[in-house]
Amino acid sequence: MTSALRAQERIAPRQLALEQQYQPQFTALNLQTLGTALGGTESQPGYFQMLQDLAPQLRQFEAGDIAAQRQTVLGQFPHFATQYIQAHR
Repeated sequence: MTSALRAQERIAPRQLALEQQYQPQFTALNLQTLGTALGGTESQPGYFQMLQDLAPQLRQFEAGDIAAQRQTVLGQFPHFATQYIQAHR
């Protein structure tokens, strides 16, 4: 155990120096990759464009869900109305 810790102490400064040198480059690469994924390229749309392209379909699905929910509520209305009337007689 002690030899492992000593070895770690010996390599830590070099490892830190390498991290300080290369980590900013990796961060820049990651940000560039993220930007490409979100914005796309000339030949391939990014995430933002795909969402924009799908928006009309998503609105249709949402409208269908809302209509189905309304139908469910309206379908339950006679049952609850009867209970309400009986409870307040």
